[in-house]
Amino acid sequence: MSIGRPLIIEDEQDPLSFVGCRFGRLLVTRAAAPSHDCNCPRWRAMCDCGIGCDVTEYGLVNGLRASCGCQGQAKDRRAKVAA
Repeated sequence: MSIGRPLIIEDEQDPLSFVGCRFGRLLVTRAAAPSHDCNCPRWRAMCDCGIGCDVTEYGLVNGLRASCGCQGQAKDRRAKVAA
């Protein structure tokens, strides 16, 4: 599954809204509260596996986050079975 450039939706209240955009297995559903340790924009996303997570805009746009973590867990399980 490849991560392409997202379609950025422009609206009156938020000129760069990622709501409705898909990044890998993540579908952005709303803006999230900012983290206490960084001042970067954060978004609430729903993974295809059904788990919701907060992710940074930087992580989404630069392909650092494409799932809630379930992809990495699935790879780990497959590696253990193959060993």
